[in-house]
Parts: sequence; C-alpha cells; structure tokens
Amino acid sequence: MLKRLSKAFDAVENACLYVSAACAGLIMVMVSADAMGRYLFNRPIKGVTEFVEEYLMAMMIFLALSATNRSGYHLKVELLEKHFPRRVKAVLDPVIELLGLGILLLIMVASWESFVRAAETGELSVGMVAYPLAPAYFFVPFGCALISIRMLRHLLTLVRGGSPHDGGHAGRDQIVEEL
Repeated sequence: MLKRLSKAFDAVENACLYVSAACAGLIMVMVSADAMGRYLFNRPIKGVTEFVEEYLMAMMIFLALSATNRSGYHLKVELLEKHFPRRVKAVLDPVIELLGLGILLLIMVASWESFVRAAETGELSVGMVAYPLAPAYFFVPFGCALISIRMLRHLLTLVRGGSPHDGGHAGRDQIVEEL
C-alpha cells in the first residue's frame, strides 16, 4: 500500500514537473510574440505580461519545487557542513529538514487562505484583460504541499537512520534516469 502511494506521489510529482516545463516554454513563446508584436507591428498582445506574471510563473515555479528537491538541485550552503563530523551531520540533517518543512507548511497555510479569499470574492486581475486569479493562487499551496510531502518522506528516512540521499533526495543522475 505504502509503495503504491509512493509511486502515485512520484507520478504526480513528475506530471507537475512536465507542466512546469511546458509553462517555461509557453512563457518564452508568449513573451517573444508580445515583443515582436510590440516592436515590429506596434501592437502588443493584451494581457500577456500579467498572465505570465500571475499564472505561468507561479505554475512554473511551484509545480517544480518538489521534483527539484528530489533531484538535489536546490541551492544549499555547504560552507560549514563539509567540516562537520558525520555524527553532527546525522543530527543536523533532520533538524534542518524539520525547520524547512515547518516554514513550507506556514507558507502553504497562508497561501491557501489567499486562494480561498480570491475564490470567495471572485478576485480578478487588474491588467488589460480581467480574468479570475483564484486558480493562479492555487498553485502556491499545491506546490508547497508536494514539497512538504517530499520533505516529510526524507525526514522519516533520516530519522530511521537512512542515508541523506534516500527517501526524498535522489542523486542528480538518478532523477535524469527516472524521467
């Protein structure tokens, strides 16, 4: 059962990564088309800047958080860590993971409240084209929930005495093989 849940989570995480990559491509196409329209024909595409900022950037960033964490590509300050003995690292790794998880949960709760408020009030964008913002707000708590699950899996592995690279943070080569 737990293995099936883990596989399902990994599938959702990979799907989110592909949607994130598609958003990056769409941003490039939309911004390029807008720039060409603006400078070649003096006719920019209405609402592109706002839509990219409010929807596509949020989707691109927050849908990729968990997969980025899994791959080990998040920036990490190792200036002091490399000088710590193995036992100190074994104590610090779960503490740091727990602190990060706590911060992400706070962000998730606050952003969920923003999503609910936007959905209840029917909040619209203030740009040239008015569209609902609630769906865009949803991607922040959703992405935070995904990475929180990933970090919780990693934390449980660390607490059980597993390697810092098991249960949540794959090596960079491993993530490429998985995709």
